[in-house]
Amino acid sequence: MLAKTKMPTIRNFVYASDLILRRWAKGDGRLFYVDQPFSVHMHVDGDPFTIIVPPGFPTDLASIPDIIPPFIVQRLGPHIEAAVVHDWIYATQDMQRALADEIFLAGMLAAGVPAWKAHMMHRAVRLGGGAAWAGKPARPEFDDDIA
Repeated sequence: MLAKTKMPTIRNFVYASDLILRRWAKGDGRLFYVDQPFSVHMHVDGDPFTIIVPPGFPTDLASIPDIIPPFIVQRLGPHIEAAVVHDWIYATQDMQRALADEIFLAGMLAAGVPAWKAHMMHRAVRLGGGAAWAGKPARPEFDDDIA
């Protein structure tokens, strides 16, 4: 029998800066770009931890499958800050995927997403995020001239 890995405890999640996005006029309009450094602070297992998403990083905000009705989850909403942080972690893969998904959950709860919706979205990325994680390069390529 495999031993179950203990999930890190995330506490005191704080958005340390405002998320400022830019929508690039070129392209299909589905991507937004972080316009200024966007940072979040938290404690992971009691230790201070900071994530900074750099300017120019592209994000689709939240990847919502078409089968999800818009009255349940929309692309825009109080979850987008957590989604941008989650996109950055998936792009850089600087930590284990399970921790990335737990940070997504903590970020949504800190932003005031109703608990039932935050847990539903967290479960969705746990179930469906493996393919996105496996398909990402170790370091993202993005155009920092956009910032």
